[in-house]
Amino acid sequence: MEDEKMEEPVTKNQHVVPYEGKWGVRAQKSEIPSKLFESKILATAYAFEIADNNDGMVIIHNEDGTFKEVKKTENSSKLITSLKA
Repeated sequence: MEDEKMEEPVTKNQHVVPYEGKWGVRAQKSEIPSKLFESKILATAYAFEIADNNDGMVIIHNEDGTFKEVKKTENSSKLITSLKA
């Protein structure tokens, strides 16, 4: 019987992280953001777009890199509105 290779699942969860003086969005298993933004609000909105399309969650970090909150994508519009306040 041949060894079957298991494919890794698509990374669903997106992290909003501080990166080199900006805010980045990175996949769960990635160390480097795929995109950078001037503000946390814009980074969070982008993270929700990606997570919404992949049925994932958004993990928002503080400026020091620690976890702030985890949000499911079903409430993304409410969260983005609250971040602007």
